[in-house]
Amino acid sequence: MSSTAKPGVGTRRLTPRARWAIGQASDAFDRALGEEGYLRCPEHGVDHTGKTARAIVINCALAAHDGDERFIDRAVRVARAVTGRLGQDDAAGNAWVFFPGRHYPKNISTNVIDCGECVDALATLLHAAGDHLSDIDRARLEEAIRLCADTYLAPTAPGKPVINQRLWGAMGLAKASAVLDEPSWAQAARTAVERALAEMRSDGSFPYVADATAISEHDGISDLTVYYHSRVIAFARYALDLIGDDSHADELRRAVDFLVDVLRPDGVKPLALEGKRWFWDSDFEVGSAAYDAYALATDGRAATRRLAGIVAARSARAVGPDGFVDASPTGPAFVCRVFHTADLAWLARAHMAAELEDLPTNPLLLEPNAPVHHAEAGVVRIQSRKACAMLRTAKRPANGLVGGRVGGGGLVYTGRSENGWANVLSSVCEPWMPEGTWSLAPTSRQLPTKFDKPTRFRLHIARMHWRAGRRRYALRMLYRLLGPPTWAAANRYASSHALDGNVTMQDDAVLITSWLARQDGEVHPDVETERRYEIRADRLSVADTVLVRQPIAGLAYHVPQASRTLTVDAPTSWHMADHHICFGPLGVRTTASIRYEI
Repeated sequence: MSSTAKPGVGTRRLTPRARWAIGQASDAFDRALGEEGYLRCPEHGVDHTGKTARAIVINCALAAHDGDERFIDRAVRVARAVTGRLGQDDAAGNAWVFFPGRHYPKNISTNVIDCGECVDALATLLHAAGDHLSDIDRARLEEAIRLCADTYLAPTAPGKPVINQRLWGAMGLAKASAVLDEPSWAQAARTAVERALAEMRSDGSFPYVADATAISEHDGISDLTVYYHSRVIAFARYALDLIGDDSHADELRRAVDFLVDVLRPDGVKPLALEGKRWFWDSDFEVGSAAYDAYALATDGRAATRRLAGIVAARSARAVGPDGFVDASPTGPAFVCRVFHTADLAWLARAHMAAELEDLPTNPLLLEPNAPVHHAEAGVVRIQSRKACAMLRTAKRPANGLVGGRVGGGGLVYTGRSENGWANVLSSVCEPWMPEGTWSLAPTSRQLPTKFDKPTRFRLHIARMHWRAGRRRYALRMLYRLLGPPTWAAANRYASSHALDGNVTMQDDAVLITSWLARQDGEVHPDVETERRYEIRADRLSVADTVLVRQPIAGLAYHVPQASRTLTVDAPTSWHMADHHICFGPLGVRTTASIRYEI
């Protein structure tokens, strides 16, 4: 069907792997929508309207690829369900939004996200379907787009404080403007993107929100977000391309360069870098891989296009036998499978934007480079052809929900080509200390004293997991994060809590001096750390030292289980217990050193 393959929908073909994954998702959405046209999420018991709308984009991509009107029919069926949920929101000044939006906690979304998703999807169908749409359907889609864009997205999206949410709205406005030729929507999208790029740090990274007080949250929420980083790039580039604005190429390239440096060679990002910690209880996730692929595929450079293929393959591999995405294979996640399956719309767009090689290959061999330091994000990457490591040198203060987990020059990721670039660091659940961490036992255990916001939110998270059927996990989570383990850890000083450090880049090594701190960033006055990392051939060599000014007791170091050639040098006794080196008392102006390879 020629009318489905139009400019803007995409002229390149899906690879066989991508066609399979996206086809599986289309079938899964079609089955779940049922005869009633209501896609009830198995975990949350609600139709996530914004995510259901993404099935429109998925089906339009399949129609463009296959030339099969059956997929346009599927997209129209979804669009009828989505437009039926447009209504006026009293809390938004009677603006027209797609429900349930922010009004139903189980929807776990916001108005601006859902409206951006829906408007973009409906405009995509208008553009892709051609004369296949009936006059009634076309009028219904146009009316829904205009009502939502005019009354809600255009006046609201540019002012949203959360960067990715602002650009979710801009994405919808830009597509609607391109399809319905409304300049005011394009200008609102441009304003939103320019504000987001103005909040980008000089090293190409973004905070989740520039000012935590704007959303009445703990300062930790303004830390780095690797999960949302590629969404920001994808939405910004998509919007700018649609409105014909190429004036921000340098900023977008800088953001892509940062994305490249936080991607493991196996195509995923380490969640130890994520500031919005409560979303995940895993070492990595593949839910954002579809956005990674699009951000890399549209960058225009050969090296990033090659990496886009690797990431696209990871995204496709995450599709399960039932057609839904398993985004967190190493642990439960707060976000459901419906959300991440909807994101495959961006995998389709990545393949339509560039020819990607996503076939299985032998483990990637890297180009040996000097260590790279993204100072404002606090991320160091060091690599050889067969080994790679990431460190975190600076972060924001944390509480039980937000703020980076690892700082002070701590290890975030270590991988080797011989094991397929998997992280050889063991994943350690909070509140226990990550591997490669110095810690000082608290002198007293802090019992819970108040039913504060983080506690209430942890209960909310546990309730969501319980309702999703993960009842043992919910109970274990409550024990870990609201029970004795957290009480014991409340006053602990640890190198991973340090907010910053002094970084010296050497030819093939990195030297970081820092300190021990509490979770809120309070520094221990008498203990400093000196940490040296160097990759030798296919191993990371670690030399970790503490310098003690005044007597201390209770010092320990969590040795990575994958380490070898361990040596300890200390002027006191020590013993190993459960992969922790436990030191005896250390006196004035003494040092303790640990060396190993991993």
